[in-house]
Amino acid sequence: MPINSFDDYPMSWIPNKSKLKKPIYLSIANELITDIEEGVLEANTKLPPQRELADYLDLNLSTITKAFKYCELNGYIYGITGKGTFVSQNRVEKNDMFLSANEKITNLGLVEPYYEYDHYSLKVAQEVLRQPNALTLFTYDSPIGTKSQIASAKRWLKELNVEVSEDQIAIFPGVQNTLTILLIAMFHPGDRIAVDKYTYTNFVKLANQLNLRLVPIEGDQEGMLPKVLKQECSNKEIKGIFLMPTLSNPTNTIMGVARKKELSKIIKEYELLLIEDETYNFLLDEPVTPLISIIPEQTIYVHGVSKEFSAGLRVAFVVVPEILRECILDTAINVNLKGNALSAEIVSRLIDTKVAKTMVRKKRRKAKRYTEIFKRQFPSHTPNIRFFQWIQLPDSINAKEFEEKATQHEVRILGSHQFVVGEQVKQSYIRIALSSVKSEKELETSLVKLKALIESYQ
Repeated sequence: MPINSFDDYPMSWIPNKSKLKKPIYLSIANELITDIEEGVLEANTKLPPQRELADYLDLNLSTITKAFKYCELNGYIYGITGKGTFVSQNRVEKNDMFLSANEKITNLGLVEPYYEYDHYSLKVAQEVLRQPNALTLFTYDSPIGTKSQIASAKRWLKELNVEVSEDQIAIFPGVQNTLTILLIAMFHPGDRIAVDKYTYTNFVKLANQLNLRLVPIEGDQEGMLPKVLKQECSNKEIKGIFLMPTLSNPTNTIMGVARKKELSKIIKEYELLLIEDETYNFLLDEPVTPLISIIPEQTIYVHGVSKEFSAGLRVAFVVVPEILRECILDTAINVNLKGNALSAEIVSRLIDTKVAKTMVRKKRRKAKRYTEIFKRQFPSHTPNIRFFQWIQLPDSINAKEFEEKATQHEVRILGSHQFVVGEQVKQSYIRIALSSVKSEKELETSLVKLKALIESYQ
């Protein structure tokens, strides 16, 4: 018997040799894939070195290399030069955010932007298409926005208390595409990014897809705790930080200036790259001080207009420090995630004609009415204007089970397990979107159901 064939060989993963059949590399790959899909191997588990595995199985190194390559190409594992091969998180966690169409179910899961105001965007779009230069909007010219579009973006950002020069602004096709560009351009597989314990689920999924490691930081009613961030930065090599300081999704926290200054000191001390996502700040009556104004040299500021204008206008205004501009723009062009000239022109016209202000004012009013309906059913929660609400469930209720139970009662919400980074804590929450219903009556009926369901556990 070869010396490398004993059964207690210490490795994080060992295939069942009795199940191997030709082609051997594919058999090994399928065993590894099965163990990943069935949860035998957890996300980011470090796999045995290929040579070590080859020695144990009495196989050529090339066979193991071919098996690992097959799994890597299919997104199950990823390699970090000099550190090893790891299980991909995006193959371990199932994305069940979206529900198949069912007219009986009221969808309080997805946050929608009040579609009834899209007629404003339609009218402006028709005007744009009647312009003498309309044909230029169908070309590849101006991939990050024309001069006039960027000027409009600058004016709108100023309304949000972001005062920057035009050469710092780029127009990209929506927030999620922007985040994709930024993560590809600025980080490498295995890099760590600090995030809130409960954070924007699409950012979590994207980071997992790119094999970036997210470091959850505990927070309070104002968001991320500086003390915890500093401790994690001291213990781990963290490259970046992602924050939604205003009406954070899902927790709805609003970060005060003092907290922002505390965090900025740590970001500067540890040379972190900050991505500041301000998607919902337009809902505030008075603009707040953004992090980019405190620490501009390390901040990439992102503001999408889909929620405040129209969902179909996939446009994001991005403010980039000069030192990072070339790398980010090159990445956007290389992956063909350039701005949509037609959408950008419609957004620009909405801003220039002040129709944008009308839309935002109407959406704030409606959000206020819907928030009042929510408070009638959940009076202990007294939030300001919101598109969604974050409710702490009683200790006896598990978020995932409650989400499934609510769906059985024809109401779709999202449990905190959809947003949590790292281990699920004992306390459970649910996020309720108020902006996706067809009427006030439908919202109230659904909230009554949810309230009764919660009380049935007590």
